[in-house]
Amino acid sequence: MRRYSGVIAFVLLLALAAWGQELRQLTISSALPGASGTMGVSHDTSGTTYINIAAKHLARPDSLHPAKTAYVVWVQPTGEPPQNHGVLAINDKLEATYSTTVKTNNFDVFVTAEDNPNASVPTGPHLLSAHN
Repeated sequence: MRRYSGVIAFVLLLALAAWGQELRQLTISSALPGASGTMGVSHDTSGTTYINIAAKHLARPDSLHPAKTAYVVWVQPTGEPPQNHGVLAINDKLEATYSTTVKTNNFDVFVTAEDNPNASVPTGPHLLSAHN
């Protein structure tokens, strides 16, 4: 069952895209050659913005140079410091999906490789990124 969870999540992400979600290509760092990804963004009437990230062909964080323990998703509203929104977990096919919400329409999303998944500030370069 776990084997199919990434596929199911990716299909759901594509279905959401078909129902009004705006898709953006993620900018990929040269540190992740061959990686690709998208960020889907949708809004509801209460002002909540839904963010869905899907990425493929990622290197495991412990295979990076220097090795890290986790990919951390950061959301940075315009004029504010970045906020740790959680870990972008990679499945056995080197794919990842991640969803979160924010209460703003203007923000950057980026992913860094970190030694600590609970980091309070990003320490590494932006490996995946997008602007809304």
